Amino acid sequence: MDADANINSSYNTGTISGAANNVGGLVGYVLLDANINTSYNTGTVSGTNAVGGLVGEVDADANITSSYNEGAVSGAANYVGGLVGYVNDDANINSSYNTGAVSGSNVVGGLVGDVNDRRQHQLLLQRRALSLARPMSMA
Repeated sequence: MDADANINSSYNTGTISGAANNVGGLVGYVLLDANINTSYNTGTVSGTNAVGGLVGEVDADANITSSYNEGAVSGAANYVGGLVGYVNDDANINSSYNTGAVSGSNVVGGLVGDVNDRRQHQLLLQRRALSLARPMSMA
């Protein structure tokens, strides 16, 4: 899916199978500033790396909103997610979910397999550290 493209109110119910990378129930690879809105997948999705129920890989500044996956997702190797296999650089996922079974060898998640954005990782770690550092209430 090219930069600045939009997919709205779309769906897949069929079986999707790929022998390599970037396999998704709706889109294999989403690039720069692209948007997927109110879309879903209910079919089974299988591949090797970067396999997602809706999208295999999402790249910089892309957005997924009000979308979902209900199909089973499986990957033979890395980055397997119920909604997105691999998120790279400032992509946004809002009001979206997965209810399908997810299986893979390494880096597997119910919603997203892996997020590759050092700034987001650092922020998440900082928030976690702050929440653990709060004094406990002695009631």
